[in-house]
Amino acid sequence: MILTFTPVAETKSETGNGCPICEKHRDPETGELRFNAKTIAGMQEVEDIISGKIPAKWYNSLDEMLVDLDKDD
Repeated sequence: MILTFTPVAETKSETGNGCPICEKHRDPETGELRFNAKTIAGMQEVEDIISGKIPAKWYNSLDEMLVDLDKDD
């Protein structure tokens, strides 16, 4: 199986200020991002994996990955 990664963060939003997905979750009055704690933790984990602070995990199959994702760590 081959998984592909599309770097969404590299595309510009309508305002040209960053990620178009993040812009959808920005408070129009304050400009602050409105994500829940679980989403923020996931975003931080991705940043840590990309920067090398957390080693990336490799899976032999989609089923193996899904089992690991279902674990409560």
